[in-house]
Amino acid sequence: MFEYSNIFEIPIERARVYKRLVERLEEVVRNIKKEYQTSSVAVAYSGGLDSSVLGFLALKYLEPCFYTVGFENSVDIINSKTGLEHIFEVLGHSLRIKIISITDGNVFEALKFFSRLGIRDILVASFEIPLYFVLKHSKEKIVITGQGADELFGGYAKYLVNPYRMEEDFKRLVEYTIPIEEKIADHFDKIILRPYLNEEIVKLAKELPMEDKIYKRIRKLALRRIAKYLGLPNEIIMREKKAAQYGSGVMKSIRRISRKLNVEARDILKVLANES
Repeated sequence: MFEYSNIFEIPIERARVYKRLVERLEEVVRNIKKEYQTSSVAVAYSGGLDSSVLGFLALKYLEPCFYTVGFENSVDIINSKTGLEHIFEVLGHSLRIKIISITDGNVFEALKFFSRLGIRDILVASFEIPLYFVLKHSKEKIVITGQGADELFGGYAKYLVNPYRMEEDFKRLVEYTIPIEEKIADHFDKIILRPYLNEEIVKLAKELPMEDKIYKRIRKLALRRIAKYLGLPNEIIMREKKAAQYGSGVMKSIRRISRKLNVEARDILKVLANES
């Protein structure tokens, strides 16, 4: 085990894995220009660790525009602005950011769309709503997301209680969530890229022991080490992040909508599907 004060020190016996994780992440982002014949990309950005690592790399190798979705003064919008300020201090690049401020009406629009897709799980719909609006409003064909980082590196708070749920959640992500995202992307004629789900990165991440992911109360320790290695500022490296549906304010909106419809939040999608 390692001491708390030395959490960013990579254990010698796992140095090869970390080195290759960093190299492969950089390769995946750098190769986007060659593979898709464009350097113009959208980054779905929340100001958290996952999207900041990818945004940092996108600024090194591409010409990204950062898109943040949320209610006015939501945590994600505040974190996005401060996160990009910190990245700018390190790289000195000019930044393009577009804030997509949403309302209950917008959330209701997205819920109707998801009901037509056949989605009935309100939790899945809630965390896909920010992506829905990035795909809808981004001008770029390619959209980079941090999907998969939580399941691979231990990002969700529930993993503090039972970290071994990561494998189950990863399986659900690949088999259920990703196909839903692809349907949304097809609707808006966009391509979603998920660097963390690159085959080699997944394999390397799964080689890391649990103590490199969940250490005491620190989640995603391995990804924080990677961010430190890449040179991201400490303000981002140690930032705690709420799940998308909470940081954006979407879940509160869904609860308001359910009260107006006089239905349980979990039943909204079923009700909307029946109405249509």
